[in-house]
Amino acid sequence: MLQYALYRLRHKKWYVIAKGIRELKQFHIREVQDEVMLHINHPRREVRKEMQLYMVNLFYFEGLHFLDQLETPLSEWDQIQLLGALERLQSQNIFSVNSWLRSSNDSVVFFALKLAKIYNQFDSVDELLKLLHHNNEQVRIDSIGVLSYLDVLEAKEILKLDIAHRSLDEKIAFFKMMENLYQKTDEEFLVKYIYDENFEIKVSALKIFKKLNKEKFESLKFENADPNFLRIVNFLQNN
Repeated sequence: MLQYALYRLRHKKWYVIAKGIRELKQFHIREVQDEVMLHINHPRREVRKEMQLYMVNLFYFEGLHFLDQLETPLSEWDQIQLLGALERLQSQNIFSVNSWLRSSNDSVVFFALKLAKIYNQFDSVDELLKLLHHNNEQVRIDSIGVLSYLDVLEAKEILKLDIAHRSLDEKIAFFKMMENLYQKTDEEFLVKYIYDENFEIKVSALKIFKKLNKEKFESLKFENADPNFLRIVNFLQNN
């Protein structure tokens, strides 16, 4: 069986290689890990997928170290399958995701962000904070979401300093974070956004403002005659 599997791994046809790796996974043959890993950046996604599932199903979280060498994209579907495989494992001793958060492969960073959230990687907070300045906008947005989930107040303070210069989607993500991490000291900052032209930002700012200072929030009805603004205030007041 082992020699036949090795023969398949060295085959020229991609579908033979993929089938060989799948069979190795099914029969739990661990001795050929190095040979399977040779296909980590195979041009066919089907081969890469089988390699990735082989590593995780046979070596658990330790098998994720293939991410250190992955140069090709890790698709959203690949990530879902890997997370599903990890969820079924009895062993939940995850390794640090820090090196993957620093990866030059953005798809690896996205996957590491999912792992950081699912497995509450508080030890990765410093790396997550650095991602607030990543060159990929979606990485920055996803990082805001993870930091909010982990209740990292420092992230809110960092973003407050330059939020005016960030993209609209980042601003929306930031105000969703504010709904989770607001403090009394945020009141002065929020006042600048209760009339924001973006509906989502305005609603978030007003929602938080109501919790911080209900009296001032209710007085807004007498300071602005705009019917759309008043509808939002009335709705939030009654909900």
